[in-house]
Amino acid sequence: MQVVRWNYTAEERRALLELIGYIKSIGLMMQHCDTLVSEALWETIHMEVQDFVQDKLDTMLRTTFRKKKDLSRILSDMRTLSADWMANTSKADPEQHSLHQETEEMRQSTFYPRPVAPTAAQIHCLQFLICELVSGGNLRKPGGLFGNSSSGIPVEDLKQLETFFYKLSFFLHILDFTATIGTLTDLGFLWFREFYLESSRVIQFPIECSLPWMLVDHVIESQDAGLLESILIPLDLYNDSAQHALTYLKQRFLYDEIEAEVDLSFDLLVQKLNEVIFTYYKSCAASTLLDSSFTYACDDGEKYFVKPLRFDAIFKLRRVM
Repeated sequence: MQVVRWNYTAEERRALLELIGYIKSIGLMMQHCDTLVSEALWETIHMEVQDFVQDKLDTMLRTTFRKKKDLSRILSDMRTLSADWMANTSKADPEQHSLHQETEEMRQSTFYPRPVAPTAAQIHCLQFLICELVSGGNLRKPGGLFGNSSSGIPVEDLKQLETFFYKLSFFLHILDFTATIGTLTDLGFLWFREFYLESSRVIQFPIECSLPWMLVDHVIESQDAGLLESILIPLDLYNDSAQHALTYLKQRFLYDEIEAEVDLSFDLLVQKLNEVIFTYYKSCAASTLLDSSFTYACDDGEKYFVKPLRFDAIFKLRRVM
């Protein structure tokens, strides 16, 4: 039961506090910038997809797959599915020119990126067509999907298809930008300790063994001026764990347990802050009443000087989310 409580040194608790603060702060900033970066992300994805389907696939159709009708049909389907010919300034209609009659200038497609990202359905279809092209319908071939060249595709073309295939997987996460940021900043797993509950054979851990409260208590006890401004950040772990309990685990009793622990943690936080702040300003007032000549004459006069702490950020708080 004490494994979480005694498993972290003071340096590790400070490092964990800073890491949680960095993750939450950057995630919040990126969520606020969602509307600002969305168009840039869509334009980048559009450029990557169009560069592949309009230029690289066109080169493959004219060289590698020129005499392979079945494979060239799959490449044509990929272009029909996702090519944005409205943004292409050099080739408005891909069917107007035969592959044998294209000049060198015609082969160099020029298009302008637009903030029009492909849909998730288009991305999944492109991945399926690439699998069909490389595997030839046999998804269980030895060496993996891109592990061998039994399909007769040259190594360079195979590498281009593999790179684009894995890029498409990342595009799905980028398109759902807000949900991806929420998943990356979800630290609720730090609260769940059901394994230790079962091994300890207890109904509930004492609050001293709760990791979020341990971090908050470390800030108060250490009185580190650099950590006081982020004293409430560890409590955000309760938000993540409660969201996980309701959304994914669908267990109301876990949510009720988290809610009860939050109430207790916040009451203890207010009580301890009350004592620390009162003691701090009482010491500040006492130190100002001391005669400066007395403190300089004492051998241990440094202990009469109060180290400044940053309580201003806490005083400015009007609500806790």
